Amino acid sequence: MRRHSANARLQEAAASALSSAASWPAIQAAATNNGAAEEIVSAMRRFPTDPELLAAACSGLAGLAANHPLNQSALLGCRSIEAIVSAMDAFVHHARLQTMACGALGNLAANSPNNQAAIASRGGLQRVVNVLKHHHSNPVVLAASLGAVWCLMKHHLANTELAAQLGVAELSAAALQRHPEERGVRSMACRSPDGRHNLHYIHLKNVNEGTVLGAQTLD
Repeated sequence: MRRHSANARLQEAAASALSSAASWPAIQAAATNNGAAEEIVSAMRRFPTDPELLAAACSGLAGLAANHPLNQSALLGCRSIEAIVSAMDAFVHHARLQTMACGALGNLAANSPNNQAAIASRGGLQRVVNVLKHHHSNPVVLAASLGAVWCLMKHHLANTELAAQLGVAELSAAALQRHPEERGVRSMACRSPDGRHNLHYIHLKNVNEGTVLGAQTLD
């Protein structure tokens, strides 16, 4: 990526290759230690109008962050969140880019309170919720968005409050009603942020009422 920084297609291919790093923790660590995250973010900044490259870049960041706490911290430090959010804003209706961006934000947030807070403070949670609104007919994108929402809310009170204000309960229910047979949508919409319950849909109540989470359970 360093030698051919002006070649968009090569940058795209390299980022795509890194998406498979999630299956190999040693490769995740080696890639990040050698500057892969910085190179991906730099490519996103050099080619901000190339949605295919941006989608591949988000996929690569997702692969580096998956189940790897050290990489999650490193990605936060290289301003990857800002790059992902910017890409989402630039191509709101690009299904593949939004899917990969949600995957990247979800993997960055998973079990990382610092990253959960950082993503929300940079507008990431709002963007993920917007995906539920703009891609309501695409179950693949919806599943990715719902998964990211869940990762951002899990055990995080402030993000749960924000999600309630953004209408996640209604959007989750609408996604499930529109795509009841889609396994990905059903799996994500039927999770609660505490990770313990199987829900018909996430129902977020006003925190001032004294209850953050409520739910209708599956029959």
